[in-house]
Amino acid sequence: MKGKSVIRAILLLAMSMSTSGCLLRTPYCVTHEVAANYKLERGQYNVSTTAEEFPGATPGKPVGGWYGWNSFLNRKIASRRCGIYTSEPFDASKTPVLFVHGLVSDPYTWSRTIKCLTKDPQITSNFQFWFYAYPTSTPLLNSGAVFREHFHSFVRDIEKEHRISLQSKVILAGHSLGGILCKTLVSDSDDILWNKAFQCPIDDLKLEQSERELLRKSFFFEPSPYVSRVCFFAPPHRGSRLAESGIGRLGMKIVNVPGFIADLDKNLKRRENLSRVRPGFREYFGNPLSSVASLQPSAPVTRLVAELPVDPDTPFHTIVGRKDESEAGDGIVSIKSSRLAGAISEIVVNSGHNVHQSRDAARIFAYLLKCHIGLISEDKAHREIRKIKGVGLARSLG
Repeated sequence: MKGKSVIRAILLLAMSMSTSGCLLRTPYCVTHEVAANYKLERGQYNVSTTAEEFPGATPGKPVGGWYGWNSFLNRKIASRRCGIYTSEPFDASKTPVLFVHGLVSDPYTWSRTIKCLTKDPQITSNFQFWFYAYPTSTPLLNSGAVFREHFHSFVRDIEKEHRISLQSKVILAGHSLGGILCKTLVSDSDDILWNKAFQCPIDDLKLEQSERELLRKSFFFEPSPYVSRVCFFAPPHRGSRLAESGIGRLGMKIVNVPGFIADLDKNLKRRENLSRVRPGFREYFGNPLSSVASLQPSAPVTRLVAELPVDPDTPFHTIVGRKDESEAGDGIVSIKSSRLAGAISEIVVNSGHNVHQSRDAARIFAYLLKCHIGLISEDKAHREIRKIKGVGLARSLG
């Protein structure tokens, strides 16, 4: 344990040094020059605007990018900051767009996207931006359960306060792991995941009641009535080879999952529980549970979630990166891993894994947003996307 703590400390020190020149000086201010006045709020509470108020940060030092590593290495701080943040007071006349970051990341990762989007007055006058921050160390299904709980609580609070309905109003934009979390908001697990993993009813497992409820919320979910459209950016629906590499193995050693996940992990490994796990899942549950383990191509959880169909009433798009013509992906996630049947459009951009930060991807997303609310026709969106140099449109918009 001491060795892991030392490695975590070294990584956090390195990150604090690497972000010292960052323009972002508040934990969830996703802005550069154009949107410099956007300060994110969680619910009705102002997010701290100084490093002194941000737990664990160095006074007087910028904290941009800092949360991302802590969301992976420091479970306490990450859990305390978990939630949905808004960039402006709620406006019932604007369509909400919820951005969900990926592994070892935070809402700051969307700063370039927001900078590009806010240059367009049609976007700023018709859309409002929300951001979800969460501990990225948590295993996929558990993280999805927490995300859905935060999302529905947040939306229902807004409905109650403003006396409106947000059904079929929210657009989701998820990068990498965040894309998979978004998929759990628009898919119906029924009892498919549970029956593939366990060979007994959930109440027969020897667990604490709170642990049993967490498993129930993790394995059983249905499409949210509030989501109207989804855009996936480089989602590893079928995992990433990087999770099985030396870097991935190191990540699994130093990852610091929340305490309730560690307790659940320990109790699932008890003989009377592990014996009720189906053979295909025994190796998965036999190893330490974490997000990195969930993202291995061999992990049954990721594969099964990928096979769950997206709700037919929810249109979705996939934007993926390709480093060059010889690459079958962005260097971290393959195009094949990102692909989902039923996509309205699948768009390939010349980019690495952070495709969401590319100007081309932001322009494409802007066209999709405008098309969604009828500002431009599908044909025009199609034509404009095809004009972007190096972009490939695999399926027609519609």
